[in-house]
Amino acid sequence: MDEVQLDIVSSDATLPDCLDLMKRAKRRAVVVEHDRELTLITAEAITKAMNRAVDQKLDPAQVTVGTVRPPSSSRWHLAPDFLATVMKVPAHLRLDTSARSQFRLMFDEQDSRHALIRMPDQVQPKARVITSSERFAQSLGSSVTICRCAGPSPEVHTFTRDQVEEEGVCNYPHRASLTCDEI
Repeated sequence: MDEVQLDIVSSDATLPDCLDLMKRAKRRAVVVEHDRELTLITAEAITKAMNRAVDQKLDPAQVTVGTVRPPSSSRWHLAPDFLATVMKVPAHLRLDTSARSQFRLMFDEQDSRHALIRMPDQVQPKARVITSSERFAQSLGSSVTICRCAGPSPEVHTFTRDQVEEEGVCNYPHRASLTCDEI
């Protein structure tokens, strides 16, 4: 079990703004807040949404992250007294053995992969992502490489390096060259 801190964005934030925030934070995901509900959205989900927008002749800068759906749902429920206990643990400290055991049990019972908890009193709102997978936490906490094609304007497609099928070439039929930057 591991955890990572991610920035929280409003569901009204644009897709490019979310990628820019990931770049500044050197993270691979953001947590989207809509009606006090938190949802984890990865760079991969955002780039897929950007490409759908381009394919529909829309400007990705006009599409909000609130329209992006995560690849899998992870609904989870914490008992109020347990949530209050977790909220008191300072972000720089790891959860104690008892709390970690409760999260493991919750993940098993609810068949979920992670839990999102808003951290109080932050200038830039942040969420604690507590996950059953250390590898998943490491992935979320790492930077990501974003590749953009030099396709015929306005057809500029965006991918994470993991989504690129052939090195240096856009996945779309125009097969334009890609420029990649680590964010």
